[in-house]
Amino acid sequence: MESSIFITWSKWRAENMKFSDGRTVLQVQHPWVPFRKANNIILSKEPAGTLVFVPHSVPGIPSPALNLNAYITFINSLPKEFHPLTFCLHFNDMRRGLDKDIKKRGFRVTTAGNTLHPRFANRFYSILRDFEYATSPTIGSQLFYAHELGVKYFIHDYQVKARGEELVDAGDAAWLKTLVARIEEAFSRDKLNLYSAIKDDIVRDALGLDIEISRLYGYGPIQTFLASE
Repeated sequence: MESSIFITWSKWRAENMKFSDGRTVLQVQHPWVPFRKANNIILSKEPAGTLVFVPHSVPGIPSPALNLNAYITFINSLPKEFHPLTFCLHFNDMRRGLDKDIKKRGFRVTTAGNTLHPRFANRFYSILRDFEYATSPTIGSQLFYAHELGVKYFIHDYQVKARGEELVDAGDAAWLKTLVARIEEAFSRDKLNLYSAIKDDIVRDALGLDIEISRLYGYGPIQTFLASE
């Protein structure tokens, strides 16, 4: 029997997505947030350098148009305060051997592995927590996770045609275009070291931080998830 509920942690989707079959859209808190808190995952005492999230490919879907050599050169030109640089790759791009091309340029490469692995969230945070900064040329879920953790995140201005996988499911809606522009403005590099309530508001709405976790999961299921670490 098809579910009559569409579950999302995004306030934007909850308020704007409509289904012709009459499904109700229910907003919940992203489970990674209580997972992080329950496992006391916080920033390292001395985070350093920048974690660079490389726009990733997905099997069967056209890859973002990224000239890797030009991209590495661009990233490497960031001011000294952002160095050393570590490139974080999607496991699919590791399989494609992209890590070898980056390592040839003398940079460190890391990955959290398969997104379906039960320890993926733990691996992701164990990497992220060691960095003072994180960056990418496009909007992705890592932006929200990083800011919520306390990592300074910025969207750099390298031009790349991306799928925008975190937001495309709402279609070519006017609200979506407005939202993307708002996020890109708030997380631009020139605003990196400025406190902004707008950044907090964006991440709160993206991850459902003001939604009680018990609204969906209940005691048993959430405890099972939190114990999966």
